[in-house]
Amino acid sequence: MSVLNNSVLRTTDSHCIYDSRSKKRINQAKSIYIGDHVWLGLNSTLLNGTLIGPGSIVGAGSVAVNKKIPSNYLYSGIPVKKLRENIAFTTPFIGHNNQDEDKSCKKCKEMHRYVYKHDSNFHNYFMKLEHMFQHADSIDKK
Repeated sequence: MSVLNNSVLRTTDSHCIYDSRSKKRINQAKSIYIGDHVWLGLNSTLLNGTLIGPGSIVGAGSVAVNKKIPSNYLYSGIPVKKLRENIAFTTPFIGHNNQDEDKSCKKCKEMHRYVYKHDSNFHNYFMKLEHMFQHADSIDKK
């Protein structure tokens, strides 16, 4: 995962909200899962229940709530929406664009390292973990 760049990650609302009729809590805390090689843009906010697959980007200033972002996708906005799929990014920082840098990026021999196979079980795996966390009856089991 890249440096957080002033991003915010919150698994809970810090207060309980209840349905006034049923008296049941409607804003349960949920974990946030972030895969390998994920780029969180400056001032992005990830809230409870967000899952981000490996190789994906969340754009600057974006807000993700209970969102399932697949591998190698670009999501951005408030709330986040899919902008692109089948993306990959490398770790060297270019700084600014010019034709020589664009040519060297096109020739990047390591690009394949950053393309992750989409695994439909990725989100299911973390949903199972979350279910176990929610139903554990002690902190030791969590």
